[in-house]
Amino acid sequence: MDDNLEELRAKFQKVWSRQTSEDPKNWTPANPSWGQCAVTALFVYDLFHGEIIKVKVSNYHEDHYYNVLPTGEEADFTRDHFNKEPPIFENPKKVSPEKLRQSISKRYFEFSLKMAHSNF
Repeated sequence: MDDNLEELRAKFQKVWSRQTSEDPKNWTPANPSWGQCAVTALFVYDLFHGEIIKVKVSNYHEDHYYNVLPTGEEADFTRDHFNKEPPIFENPKKVSPEKLRQSISKRYFEFSLKMAHSNF
């Protein structure tokens, strides 16, 4: 991942919070990317376009989102929250950004606002 994306990752880590997590009950500052994959993938899509990919994570029994940038590079800023064992991704599917935006609108608004105030 190039330096600009690493800088973006550092910004994400500063703004991820309980309010932007899909699972606020289990979110902790020690694992800040927990529950942040959808809002992060949508934000990355809004910046760079490309594709949002949704996968089933069979060994964690949950869904996960990441990006494929227009260059073809995969950008998964939240994979590190799978800290117990490496995730097993199955059934990758492209996701409509508009549908994802509708389903996470409140959290996405909060995330976007925090990113705007972080001077990314």
